[in-house]
Amino acid sequence: MLNTILMTLRKSSVMLLLAALLMSGCSNEPPTTEPKEDKPGSIAEAGVIINRSFDFGRGASIPFGVLREPEKVEAFRLAFESAELLPGIADVTEPDFEIIIQNDKGEGQSYYLWLPLRYDSEKQKKLQGMMMLTTNTHERYSLSLEATKHLSSMVMRMIYSREQAMRNGDVMKVNDEILETEAWLEFADAVSRGENAAVQLTSYTKEGDPIFENLFYRNGSIRYSQDSTYDSFGSGGKISLTCNALLKKNTGEEVEYMLGGCDDSEGETSFVLRVKE
Repeated sequence: MLNTILMTLRKSSVMLLLAALLMSGCSNEPPTTEPKEDKPGSIAEAGVIINRSFDFGRGASIPFGVLREPEKVEAFRLAFESAELLPGIADVTEPDFEIIIQNDKGEGQSYYLWLPLRYDSEKQKKLQGMMMLTTNTHERYSLSLEATKHLSSMVMRMIYSREQAMRNGDVMKVNDEILETEAWLEFADAVSRGENAAVQLTSYTKEGDPIFENLFYRNGSIRYSQDSTYDSFGSGGKISLTCNALLKKNTGEEVEYMLGGCDDSEGETSFVLRVKE
């Protein structure tokens, strides 16, 4: 009889212990596989934000990409810190990029950057980059030849994917036709109403290299540029025009857009866009 009672007590103790363990396990939060968000001040916030510059002096720039690797951020920082002040009054052309170097606290300093990206000739191999603070456009600084080539190499290796183009709101262009018409029609309508507007069209070579076309309408004129710098098998040139009209011709099955009244009449044929009805 006593043995039976002892066995019953032992079983009850074991059951109570198991119940306590199960309750203890249920009270803990289950592990999660979702990625944690970067906390303010973490190294993940440091980076070099690279925007393609357009309409210099008016604050217009187009997102291109971000470098997050610490060694690349440091390379840009050192290149700019070691840049030498150039004598004379700053009289410059349109910069290639607007750069923001951001530290691990999320604080950033922005610069205009002139950077040769193609070295197709001996003359180009000797070109040095140049930068200036966006808050002080009276002073120019020259990058060393070594720093110029290093930064150029990093930028040229960046990938501007189709997915990124879509996130940035680019109009995707294939054989002079566009895949999505909404953004382009909004631009064309704004121009017809005389309202300031901008649009970027992006096409890709068969190797996947981007070619950019940008149109900015302001105060009755259109600035157009075509940038094929990143076409590794092309000439890598840039075309820039100022025009006074966006022409529209209905051919029945599609509407054809062209530029008119440009400062370079031969360059007017550089831009053609067809939109199906």
